[in-house]
Amino acid sequence: MAKARDDEALHRMIDAGASPDFTDPKLEWRRVLAEGWGAFLLVAAAAGAAICADVSPDKISYGAAAVAPGLAVMVVIYM
Repeated sequence: MAKARDDEALHRMIDAGASPDFTDPKLEWRRVLAEGWGAFLLVAAAAGAAICADVSPDKISYGAAAVAPGLAVMVVIYM
């Protein structure tokens, strides 16, 4: 039953114009790597900005520390 649902979902994706690379299970490592890299950058930006704002509040404002994770997400999306 699950196999039939997977096949049906695959055919819907292909009919909708999804890239053949996206439906290839051998290329799943690229999606996993991209997800892991994006999560790492987001956490590093958020934690790094918070630490920098606490260590030197006169140089980095709390507003800049709050905007840093959003900028990291924007950069990852554009990459």
